[in-house]
Amino acid sequence: MQALAGRLRVMYRVHAQGGALPVILSGDDPVTRAVAVRHLASLAALDARLIQEYRVTSERLADRKGREEAQQRELASLHEEAKQEQAEVDREAAKRRTQAKQRKLAKVPPPKGGIEPPAVGFGTLKGRLPWPTEGRIVTGFGAQVHPRFGTRTFRNGVDIEAAVGRDVSAVHAGHVIYTGWFKGYGNLIIVDHGNEYYTLYAHVAEIEAKEGEDVRQGQRIGTVGDTGSLAGPRLYFEVRYQGKPQDPEQWLRQGG
Repeated sequence: MQALAGRLRVMYRVHAQGGALPVILSGDDPVTRAVAVRHLASLAALDARLIQEYRVTSERLADRKGREEAQQRELASLHEEAKQEQAEVDREAAKRRTQAKQRKLAKVPPPKGGIEPPAVGFGTLKGRLPWPTEGRIVTGFGAQVHPRFGTRTFRNGVDIEAAVGRDVSAVHAGHVIYTGWFKGYGNLIIVDHGNEYYTLYAHVAEIEAKEGEDVRQGQRIGTVGDTGSLAGPRLYFEVRYQGKPQDPEQWLRQGG
């Protein structure tokens, strides 16, 4: 911007004095005139390239800012959901201590929306995604009843029981927008697949993907662990569209 501003000021002063061509063309020496004209053409080409580079850079910065703002909104949404789920668990525990003989189940409805994801890009792979790790689903998606306390909760993803250290792979190509510890998830990886599709991988032992990098389908992004898990080694896996959780079993291909 500084370079462009400086050039524009010089161009304005030249124009205010009647422009450069009258001065150049008034000379008698044709060689000097030709050299001057060629020099002026080179300056004009440089100015044009400078303006074009400024425009491209500005457009790229605006696009990057828009994508980063969308990712920040998604992370804020996930954080708020985690806080709400933890608060719900705390309220249930307190109520059961004081009302052991008169328990009242707290129902948590599934997220609203009912939006049917579009069949484009990631959306064309419903029922055909590779599994993020080798294992079996031990806790499904949706409404769950605690086997001991009888409390009802809604799970946004599935638990895949797997051995510690087993590979965790990206189910589809995408852009890693978050890696790190997240309350209730342990070590968490979030991949943006475009068209508002996201996948989440939690309880990871070793995070190998780097935040901000692009990953390919099947690329190893971490290993199975039990960080943030109260039930032992497993991979917690979510599929989201527009921030709304989808049933991962409907997206993963049958047979593992």
